[in-house]
Amino acid sequence: MHERIAELRELQDAITAAKRDDLIDEVVEVLVDEPGVGRSHREAPQIDGIVRVPESLATGSFAKVRIVDAEGPDLVAEGATSAMGNREESSRAR
Repeated sequence: MHERIAELRELQDAITAAKRDDLIDEVVEVLVDEPGVGRSHREAPQIDGIVRVPESLATGSFAKVRIVDAEGPDLVAEGATSAMGNREESSRAR
């Protein structure tokens, strides 16, 4: 049974990664939960990934951001700091 669960997790991880990659270069509306962290209607708090947003966005506000990268379950918006500490620029500039 553990092997089957591991197999299903791998399949789901691939599906999740593909859906996240499809969002790159899209503009999404997020609710800013805390400095540098937001979520769209796709991310449930404490369950799903987050959207990394610029830390200058006000907590509690809604903002439209362009997604420029995906890191595991998380998305990275233009101008945000990635998990690796890099400032993310538009994918068009790369």
